[in-house]
Amino acid sequence: MKFNPGRTVPVYHKLLLENKIMLLITVLLLVLGAGLLTAQYWVTRDVAGRLADDMLSLLPADALLPEGVRSPGESLPATIEQLSMRMVWMVGGLMIVPVVLVLLAARLAVRRAVQPLKELTRVADEISTGNLDPQLNFGVRVNCWELKNCQHTDCRAYLNISEQCWYMDDTPCEGGYEPRFPQKLEGCRTCEVYQAHRGDEIVQLADAFKHMTNVLKRSREDQVKAADLQQRLIRNSFDAVVATDANDIITIFNRVAEQTLGISRDEVIGIRDWRDFFRDGLERSMDRPLTHEKFRRVRGFRQLESQVRRPDGKLVDVILSGISLFEGGIHVGKVFFFQDVREVKQLREDLIRSERLAATGQAAAGISHSIKNILDGFMGGAYIFKAGRGMGDEAKMDQGWEMIERNMAIISNLVKDLLNFSKEREPKIEAHDPAELISETLSVLGHCGRPDVVIRSDVEASAGPVLLDQHAFQQCLANMVRNAVEAIPADHEGLVTVHYHADGDKAVFSISDNGAGMSGEIIEKVRSGMFSTKGSKGTGLGLLVIQKVIAEHKGSLEIESKEGEGTVFRAVIPAAVARIA
Repeated sequence: MKFNPGRTVPVYHKLLLENKIMLLITVLLLVLGAGLLTAQYWVTRDVAGRLADDMLSLLPADALLPEGVRSPGESLPATIEQLSMRMVWMVGGLMIVPVVLVLLAARLAVRRAVQPLKELTRVADEISTGNLDPQLNFGVRVNCWELKNCQHTDCRAYLNISEQCWYMDDTPCEGGYEPRFPQKLEGCRTCEVYQAHRGDEIVQLADAFKHMTNVLKRSREDQVKAADLQQRLIRNSFDAVVATDANDIITIFNRVAEQTLGISRDEVIGIRDWRDFFRDGLERSMDRPLTHEKFRRVRGFRQLESQVRRPDGKLVDVILSGISLFEGGIHVGKVFFFQDVREVKQLREDLIRSERLAATGQAAAGISHSIKNILDGFMGGAYIFKAGRGMGDEAKMDQGWEMIERNMAIISNLVKDLLNFSKEREPKIEAHDPAELISETLSVLGHCGRPDVVIRSDVEASAGPVLLDQHAFQQCLANMVRNAVEAIPADHEGLVTVHYHADGDKAVFSISDNGAGMSGEIIEKVRSGMFSTKGSKGTGLGLLVIQKVIAEHKGSLEIESKEGEGTVFRAVIPAAVARIA
């Protein structure tokens, strides 16, 4: 019923149950008494009238009553009638006494009857104010283990006087009852324990109150434990955690946040706004959707490099993430997580610097050693050329000049490898015939100084054009072919095969040899770059160039090798770059 300010609520609506019952009994007794008095009045009046007539018929006409009975000048009939009416009122007065006694007895009975309801009302008030240990003394306590002579000491109900067994799950009761509440209650109602205890509806209601308080206590204990665990997790987290309420005022500020920002939580919680510590512009990032749940929205941003501001104005480099929480479409707060990465950044910079120095030193050592070998070859060729010219021996002069030319080719390849590796460039992707590409590469290479090694190409007849950078990929193939040739021992009849085929949406260039092969450990070193199986004769730059070109084409390098049987290098280019329609 809606409240109407203009309507007066009757007084009896505000009365307690006890007073309502008493008011009803009083009204009934009053109505009953009024009816009895009215009936008595008419009956007594009729009787008194007839009595007066009889008395008048017996007395002489001039007879008078004594002065104390009648009023002066009052006639005898009037006096007799007046006496009759006094008798009526005396009898009515005497009837009020039992009515009052009945009301008092009813008062005591009603008060005793409604006392349990008053007690339950008190208990309900205590529960509503947070007291989950109210005194509930209703009914007769029945101990199931005594009544049934039960020996199941492992039962939850055994010696448990705080809760009735029909509210407990998984009690080992006979009769095949459902094990869990409330389904088991239907079977428990037929149990002798329930029958002995149940009492009236007030007792059952009290039992339900007690069960409710036990459930609430367990729930509150679980919530307290969960809240305590949550607080300890937040407090002892290795990440800094800062949370706010709906008004952006900080409510959580853990230990790592104190250390990172250089301010205590007592100076922050309930006082500071999150914008005091985080850079401007994060409001937009905090409004990006992270989940799309229907009733629970979460917005924010994932980990990114940022900075936080200390009270002294210093900026701290951090990895930052944040979420903005909503409940039922209403913003309820924000949470920020961040890690101080100043030491990590410094270590990373130091590592990069040391790696650069190590790579520079390794490259310089390898290149200088190669140049020394080349210079030794130049000096040896020049010596033989001069000796032949002094002796007029043209064969020796040709031999010396061939040595000079061979070392010139070596140093030329070294310089090309250095240029190709150091130069950053976008590949010029065009369509090329793989058969022509391989043929041109092999024609430039010749026999790589090994006439005892056969180099052949094998291209699928149905192979279509591929998209790649011709110049860069020819350098890549040339280095792989040259490495394959040099991997074949001098006293071994060598065979190097350059094979091309399309594997689904991939273009695969394979260079295989029947050389000495490599162990798994050597393969891992080869993959790492700046490693050569040629010892002092190699720099490892050729393999770096191969890896760089393949990476520019968004491909991958695969190596298969078995010691004593040979090696296969595969340059696999994905469909997004290799194939054309």
